[in-house]
Amino acid sequence: MSEQGWQVLVVDDHPIVCEGVKRIVLQRKNVSCTGVSDAETLEKLLDKVFDMYIIDLEFPGIDSRKLVSCLRKYAPRCRILIYSMHDEPWVASRLSDLCIDGAVSKNSDVSELCKAVDILLEGGTYFDRVFLPARQKKNCLADETHVVVPELSSREKEVLVCLSQGMSTSETAERLFISPNTVKTHRKHLMEKLEAKNVAELIAKWKRWPL
Repeated sequence: MSEQGWQVLVVDDHPIVCEGVKRIVLQRKNVSCTGVSDAETLEKLLDKVFDMYIIDLEFPGIDSRKLVSCLRKYAPRCRILIYSMHDEPWVASRLSDLCIDGAVSKNSDVSELCKAVDILLEGGTYFDRVFLPARQKKNCLADETHVVVPELSSREKEVLVCLSQGMSTSETAERLFISPNTVKTHRKHLMEKLEAKNVAELIAKWKRWPL
């Protein structure tokens, strides 16, 4: 949670639903909430790290699995709640493979969503009855098959991408319009954060991150 309180992003392609969820969230103390109903705006907002994300599983133009993986990569401590109208058994099975903290069916009473929001804000997990099978991997960030990635600055991410493309220090500096010494500083910080001994190990870890 930031100094300004909890920052929540609601992602739902139905504006009315999005606004309704926002109002529920804003009833909580020390919480601000932003809603988005189109892919273009969502892509812009992904540059900002929120403390909690409430995501529609079937958002047009967005792969929800990739979205969750990206959020876990860039904001590993964020809370993720899936809010979906699809509550078939195969959906619960699909959710069990995602690193989420909760899931609620839109077919359930609104009290279920309220309860889930409160519990996630308190640091817990909550899965609607129909999504109970998805609880199996609720602690997936601690699973040894997943890499818990520290939060990186926008510039560190840009330097990392350049390094992964085999660019030298001077080439990276030219691409990003920064000095070679600044590139070296970012590279040092990246290796410290990812506990890498050299650039090769740094890139190897980067390639294991969920895409």
